[in-house]
Amino acid sequence: FPRSSMNFENSETLSLIYLINFSIGCCIVTITSLFAIPLYIRILSSKWFFENNIFRLIVINGVVSLFEFFSYVLALSIGRIPNINVFIDFLNDSHLNVAFAFLFLYATSAQFLSNLCISLNRLMYITK
Repeated sequence: FPRSSMNFENSETLSLIYLINFSIGCCIVTITSLFAIPLYIRILSSKWFFENNIFRLIVINGVVSLFEFFSYVLALSIGRIPNINVFIDFLNDSHLNVAFAFLFLYATSAQFLSNLCISLNRLMYITK
């Protein structure tokens, strides 16, 4: 895990700005998830939506996007929070940082592949 690249110890303002930005981002994703997950369940349980492949792909893409954000927070963003160096040292000593980095790379690849599947599905629909 990368430690903070900015010198947070000498700048309280940068530390405060980062924490506010991180908190706002996490709140927005949490609120979005609260609306998105029931909607995804409703789309998958509806007979009309279930028979249409593009809606299933959109649901998969949304779930993978949420997974990508949470893996980004675990792999890259959490190491930039000030005063968390003890936790970062624990992750580096136990080699969990490799697992979190793999999780982030896997999520990024899955996001790319789900976008590719949606694009190919739309192309097939247009060329029919």
